[in-house]
Amino acid sequence: MQHAVVALLLATARAARVATPTKDDRIQAQQDAAGTQRIFAEQCRRDRSEATCDTHWARWVDMRARDLVRRRSYNEPVVMAPSLSSNDVPLSYDHVPCGETLDPITKCDEAVVALGVVSASTNQAHRSAIRETWLRAPGKFGVAYRFFLGIPGNGLIPAAEMSIHRDIHIVNVTESYKATWHKVRAIFHWGANTCGAWYVLRANDDVYLRLEATVAGLYKAGPPSRVYAGLFVDPNTMHVPRIDTIPQAPEGISDDDWTRANKAWVVSRAEYPADRYPPFAQGNAYILSRDLAKHVATMTSSRPLPDDVEVGLLIDGVTGGNFVRVDVAADYATEGRWSPCRPESAWHFNLHPEHMYDLHSAEPDVLWYEYGFEVDGGRVLLGWDDREDLDAFASLVASDHGLVGEGCHGAAADTCAGGRLAAALRAAPVVSSPDRCSRVPEGVFCCG
Repeated sequence: MQHAVVALLLATARAARVATPTKDDRIQAQQDAAGTQRIFAEQCRRDRSEATCDTHWARWVDMRARDLVRRRSYNEPVVMAPSLSSNDVPLSYDHVPCGETLDPITKCDEAVVALGVVSASTNQAHRSAIRETWLRAPGKFGVAYRFFLGIPGNGLIPAAEMSIHRDIHIVNVTESYKATWHKVRAIFHWGANTCGAWYVLRANDDVYLRLEATVAGLYKAGPPSRVYAGLFVDPNTMHVPRIDTIPQAPEGISDDDWTRANKAWVVSRAEYPADRYPPFAQGNAYILSRDLAKHVATMTSSRPLPDDVEVGLLIDGVTGGNFVRVDVAADYATEGRWSPCRPESAWHFNLHPEHMYDLHSAEPDVLWYEYGFEVDGGRVLLGWDDREDLDAFASLVASDHGLVGEGCHGAAADTCAGGRLAAALRAAPVVSSPDRCSRVPEGVFCCG
């Protein structure tokens, strides 16, 4: 069904963009998220009101619906190239040669920071969000980067994405949660030995890092030796997770699902005997100076501990606890559903890809434009930055919402409506940073 554009009103989101989902998108997102709603509610209501948790959940579902819109807009075909075989333990931490048009070409000769992002073949949405938001101009801050992926069981890798961006490092290890440790070793091997960067930053693909503030903090720390930076866990408040410390699963939630949702890294006394770990930085993102990174690049581990804990143990042993600790202000969300969003935070953790666009839109140095209109009694709100291809964006929106511009008829009606909308987008104003966050209820969702 097609709809006439009614009252195009000024209002806020590739380059970086945000678009209002259709009704069908929202229904699909609700169905996709339904399986996790019960666990979400149980965890949220431990320290929040039911109304607040309902608002959190609605925002989470909205992000999933926005993600469906974004997937339709990708210009990059999802093409997988077969033929690679992997190992449980890599024979080498150099990238697996995939062909001269697919191999990464990151230049590191002048890098201050080598950034390695732990990812997986299926996480294209996360990598796209990172490239389009906080990692748009890494060289400006002396940062070289790569995404580190394992090889899925079927041997398929994202060839189209690799050929377009040339920033993906395939590690010769079978893709799994346990493969994370090998990806981390590959990151520190690449950053410290191949790049020779002064610092190596290891990050997950669901984080938002302000690179300028990050690099500035390293400069203030003094000489790049024995530096360990990140969001440190207080050993006095975090006990080693044991299986008997997990509360009983609520009725209707399986024990396995509940255990995974609460503590993925439960360990036994045989695996780690002490009740507390030494100080360590959260694995979402942390930084080591090159001297310490070289130690991580060569260490091995047979214990089922997360890499951040293993690195903390290593640094404690290598330095005798005498390292230069750099505390990075970071907000720790739960899958992007809530976050304190402190103004001094340089890092944000555990984000949905759509959350990265919200944070990007509120950056003071980003030119952000907004435009809204009514369709069938509902409001469609668009937002974009100054790198956006407005003709392509308008065409997508017109098609999604069945828009018909005045005087547009026949087979070219969609194109005509898209052209009219593009003209309106070009006349939209820049929105101030405070106004971009005004629609987000305080304490419910981190904006900027």
